[in-house]
Amino acid sequence: MKVTGILDVYILFIIFIKVLFGVSTLGHYYLTKVSKTLHPDLDAKFVFWRERAEFIFTVSVALILILAFNPFSKRPIELSFEIKLLCFILGVILISGADWVMFVKETPFLSLTKK
Repeated sequence: MKVTGILDVYILFIIFIKVLFGVSTLGHYYLTKVSKTLHPDLDAKFVFWRERAEFIFTVSVALILILAFNPFSKRPIELSFEIKLLCFILGVILISGADWVMFVKETPFLSLTKK
């Protein structure tokens, strides 16, 4: 990726936020599941940064979507590979983070098939 403009810097920022999310998730997982040692202060920091990074990522990709699909823009932005990849990752995250148990429990058709 060749950094040529502000949009490329913004995409690099989003990638950095996603890496921060991954590191904080792995740190939290390690402290709670693998290590099983008591480090509540460090674990709280990992959880804090994981939640913030997830929020910043979602808002950042939403802003790219607003810019890319703005019907009032005279000059729409080009959908590069990186933007398509970020939108794909956002879709995967939103689908995997959905509350599927609640959806299956409250859907009448799916509850009839379970009986």
